[in-house]
Order: sequence, then C-alpha cells, then structure tokens
Amino acid sequence: MSGPSDPLEPRRSAPPVMGRLVRPLLRILLILSPFLLLEVGLHLVDYQAPENPLLRGLDGSLQVFRVQGGQRVVSPLHADAFHAAPFPVAKPEGEFRVFSVGDSITWGHAGNEVSGALSSYTDQLRKSLEQRQDPVQYRVINCGGRGFASLRVLAVFEEVLGYAPDLIVASFGSSEHLEQRTEALWRREQRLSAGWLGRYRTRQLLGAWLGRRGGSAWGLSVEQLRERNERLDSPSLAPICRQRGRQEREAAEQATRTRVQRMVELSGAAGVPLVLLTVPSHLRWPPFAGLPADARDPSSAEALLERSAALLAAARPELALELLDQALAVEPQLAALHYRRAQAMDALQRWDEAAGAYRLARDHDACPLRAPTAHSELFREQAAAHEHVRVVEAEAVLVEQVSDGIPDDRLFLDHCHPTQEGHGLLARGILQVLQQQRLLPGAAPAP
Repeated sequence: MSGPSDPLEPRRSAPPVMGRLVRPLLRILLILSPFLLLEVGLHLVDYQAPENPLLRGLDGSLQVFRVQGGQRVVSPLHADAFHAAPFPVAKPEGEFRVFSVGDSITWGHAGNEVSGALSSYTDQLRKSLEQRQDPVQYRVINCGGRGFASLRVLAVFEEVLGYAPDLIVASFGSSEHLEQRTEALWRREQRLSAGWLGRYRTRQLLGAWLGRRGGSAWGLSVEQLRERNERLDSPSLAPICRQRGRQEREAAEQATRTRVQRMVELSGAAGVPLVLLTVPSHLRWPPFAGLPADARDPSSAEALLERSAALLAAARPELALELLDQALAVEPQLAALHYRRAQAMDALQRWDEAAGAYRLARDHDACPLRAPTAHSELFREQAAAHEHVRVVEAEAVLVEQVSDGIPDDRLFLDHCHPTQEGHGLLARGILQVLQQQRLLPGAAPAP
C-alpha cells in the first residue's frame, strides 16, 4: 500500500489559475446575462423612466404659466396638474384680478376615476362675481395644483404675485404629510440618479415598476378598505403615507408654518390682500392609520377595538364608551380609539361630543391625509396678526348645513374633497367674507 509520499504514484498537477476562475466567471455572466440583454435593449429603444407629472416642481424650478400670443397659459409641462384659464399678460384697465392658489380641492377633484374637475369653489366664486352690478371686470384664475401642498403652493404664490393680483385666495393642508414624504423620496431618487448606478436604465425601469406597485392611500382595494374600516388601520399603506412619529409631524408643521408666514410676508409687501380658507374634511371618515407603529401595545388596542365594535353592534354604546375612556387614559394618542369613541357618542346622539372626538381621530391619524385642527389654527393666527389677511371658516360654513353638525358623505366625496354642493357653499362663504371685509370694488352685489 502506497503512502501519501509514494514516489511511484503519479502527481496530479494543480489546475492553472485561469482555469479556476473561468467557471465562476461563467456562472456570474449567466446570472447577469438577462440584465445585460435588458440594459442593451433599453438603450436601443432609448427607454426613459416615466415621470409623474404631479411630482414636478419639487426641485424649486416650478413655473406654471408661459406667454403665448399676448396671454399667459398653463405650460404643457403642468397641464396634468393645473387647468387655469388663459389671462392677458397686460392687465386691462378696470379689471379686478383674483388668483386662487391651493391643492386638489381648489382644483376641483371629482374622484379618482374621473379625469375632469368639478366646478370648484374658485369657479363658482368667479360666476358670483360676474353677476355683481358694477362696472368692474372680475377675473378669477384657478391656480389649484393637484397633489400640491405648501412647498409648491408657495412657489405658485410667488409666481402669481408677479401677475398684478388684486386679491389672492389660498387654501391647502390635506397633502402636507404626503408632499413631505414625496419630496424626501424624490431627493433620494435624485441622489441615486447622480451616482454610478443611476446611469443604468434597468434600475430606472425597476424603480418605476416598484413605484407603481407601492400603492397609496387613495389606491386601496375594496378588501383593503374593508380591513381599514374594521381595524381603523391599514398596514398595507405605502410607506410614503404612514407617519413615523411625533418628531416628523412637528417638523412638517414647522415647515408649513414657515411657508405660510412667507406668503403673508410677500403679500403684505406687495400690498395684496390675502384670504386664507381653512380646510374642512369628512369627519366620519375612518383614520387611514389609527394604530401607529410606535403604539405601546397595538395587540391590546386591536382587541379593545373589536370589543367596543361588538358592543356598538349590540346597541350598548355606554359600555363601549366606558371601555374606550379607560383605554384613552393610557394611550391618548391613538386615533383608532378616538374614532371608536366618536362612534359611541354618535350612537348616543351626543353630536357635539362626537364631532370633537372625530376631530381628535383626524388629528392623531398616523397617516394624516386630512388637514388637522392645528393647520386651521395657523391660518387664524396669521389673520389675527396681520391686517391684510382674512380667514374664511370653511368647516363652519359646512357644519351649518348638516343637522347634527358633523360633515360627512352629505358634503364630501371622500376624506377631504367636497361634493359639488360643498364647493357651492364654500364659494358663498368666501364671497360673504369679501363683501363684509370690503375687499371688493364697485357697487353692492346683485340681489
């Protein structure tokens, strides 16, 4: 038997270095080949990642209007977000020019499946002013931007100040959180695109696909909506929509405050009256995320929500209310508990208390897609501190129209967009403030 050092046994020569590398390299190429072929194909067809038109302007380069034939018209680049009617570059003598800036409510959002807009409060205000019996020519221009919040509304505000306004009406607030998250993701994408990986169109294609699959608060399926209504929470919401905690919320509120103050400062320096329209919402709409990720004991909260729902279904709202009050003493920040408590108050026909509880549920929503109470308070503070600023109490206008004082499906299409009737009520509320504050020229309105 020969040992390991037996000289009679032939030696096996070690494979050369290149031979040892070829096989793993071939495996790597085999794995990468589909991506390489896809990359080549995307270059050949000159693939460009689709741009979401509602995200334009986040880089600060927003310019809504361009000059065309002596008029300012919406740039084709922004036609998906704005539908302002053309207006003359040179302001005609005797014209009173009103710009209305804001978000999709100002724009006239009619539903996710509807491409056109309602006749929004801006458009109905224009019709009312045209009926006034005076020689003034009123021109009201709807500069509401779909998906916009204070970041880009401020840019629109700065732009229209250069177009000889006599009055500016501003309203926004339902999309503050969403725009903050969108801007953060947009900036991250810009950093990635500037790096070495950004050159590859395969990455751009994958990013666009993931973006479409990410979903959003307004893209919940029927099953997801049912889950949200039962649990008062929707974990399936895209990360872009969920609130991370108090620190982020406070940062968003401070950013909004700074921008509103800038609008007040600019309009004051230009001598242009500013009317701020507080932002109403559907109070009976369930919170999008009633149980935030940082809740101390979400399992116990979910169990309590089930018990209280069963008590409400059994027509025992008093017991449900007792349970919920005990839980809120421990976890006062949970929107889901406030919402269920509001339902108990509703069942007891304690309307004023129910409305207050519904507002707390809205204000503590971890996915805040309705303007909180603090946002309207900010508008009121600015009006109290500055003579050229006025406020229209939009929620009060709507509350007067419902017998229980709780705006809901009777005046809203969804969580924040008014019905056609709701827009008409807001237009009348604005006109009333303009007349009372003597912000309009000419004679009294037509009877």
